[in-house]
Amino acid sequence: MKLISTTFFFFFSLYFFSQDLLLGGKLWAGTSINYKINKKTSLNIDDLHSITTSTNRFSFNQVSVGLSRKLSKKTKIKASYALGIYNWSNSYKTLGIEPTANNLAGIHRFGLDASNKFRITKRLRVKHTLSIQYYTKALNKYQIRSIYRFKIYYYKKNNPLSFSPFLEPMIYYYNGGVPVLYKDDNNKITHYKSSNGFHRFRIKTGVKLKPIESLSNFSIILYYMMQNEFNFSNSKTPINTIENNSTTYLEPTIKAKTINPFNNYNVIGLHLIYSLKK
Repeated sequence: MKLISTTFFFFFSLYFFSQDLLLGGKLWAGTSINYKINKKTSLNIDDLHSITTSTNRFSFNQVSVGLSRKLSKKTKIKASYALGIYNWSNSYKTLGIEPTANNLAGIHRFGLDASNKFRITKRLRVKHTLSIQYYTKALNKYQIRSIYRFKIYYYKKNNPLSFSPFLEPMIYYYNGGVPVLYKDDNNKITHYKSSNGFHRFRIKTGVKLKPIESLSNFSIILYYMMQNEFNFSNSKTPINTIENNSTTYLEPTIKAKTINPFNNYNVIGLHLIYSLKK
């Protein structure tokens, strides 16, 4: 009981002390149901709901269904489909996405994951995951995202509440978004192509635990995450670029348009996981 109180106190304290960081940030609430079909195959159903903290307004909701299979004790693959629901805006219209009756935008995505885990020490473990996500519509920054996750976590079999803290950095590669017209400092066109490249980094830290002893198949994850988009200094296809790719000849009074601005934010999240067996 003391461990539960300490854990919740830590995350509620983190929330209140992070209000400045969370201005324009998000609160995420998720649920997962994992149904074990047999020893190697599982059906996974996930839901994630997001609220923007500065306005307390709906940000997005994502529902996904996946089928995972163990190739070995430490290696797993997963195929999935996800439907994301977002507030509709005119920017979606240019992508050929029409609003629903509730003025929302639906975005479809297919994914393939491969993961492998191993021990560093008796208590410390690592999980590598490589994901490829394909969107049925080309979005402004990408149509295909490749994601690499490196999760390091503490595990002790008889730990109270199965308490397991973790740290998980992630890096994203964007490919195939809506092409951008790039120009040099002399306003001459250099190329017209998608903003392909490594453009997003996330780092997530938190704790996974089982708060109810009689429900060993029920877990919760409490976490804090930071997201930053970026350009490498030598990138020829940057995001967050001025419309003409240069400000050297713009007058200060002229308002330049930024193409594909950085989407940086912080997240505090809660995720509930329930596992079932056939």
